Amino acid sequence: MDIKSSKEDKSISFSLIKIQELSFSYKEPFSFLKTDTLEERQIGGKFDVNYRWNLEKELFAVKLDFSFVYSKDKSQEEELLKLTFQLEFHIEKMSDVFTVRAPHDFDINETLEKTLVGLTISTGRGILFEKTKGTFFSKFVMPVIDPSDIILSKKFKARK
Repeated sequence: MDIKSSKEDKSISFSLIKIQELSFSYKEPFSFLKTDTLEERQIGGKFDVNYRWNLEKELFAVKLDFSFVYSKDKSQEEELLKLTFQLEFHIEKMSDVFTVRAPHDFDINETLEKTLVGLTISTGRGILFEKTKGTFFSKFVMPVIDPSDIILSKKFKARK
């Protein structure tokens, strides 16, 4: 697949080479609730994104942790479901679009980063749909979010 980088007006070629589930856990909510009632507004979603890379092999992985959390109130929070997975991509000429500055600091083409994170979120939505069939969570869908809101390069720039 090719994307056009808006700033540099050049094409970036990449391909998805692996989808890997790292962990999945599920807790039936009524196993710990004292009543049979659970309101949808008490269920929230949490995202955590991270990256792994190998510059020599031109590999870049987006790791996503997604969880559904039950909150009766602000003092009581219970993780009901957690899915951790990663998508691994091969990026042609990766050194042109990705530079490591320090172990947890890097520069990456933002258009590419948003695209890879967006693909990972969309894939996760499908994995979650399949894994929750026939469960309490089958009626919940991983929320639609703008990848720009969770990309790491944006978070790093905000800290500086």
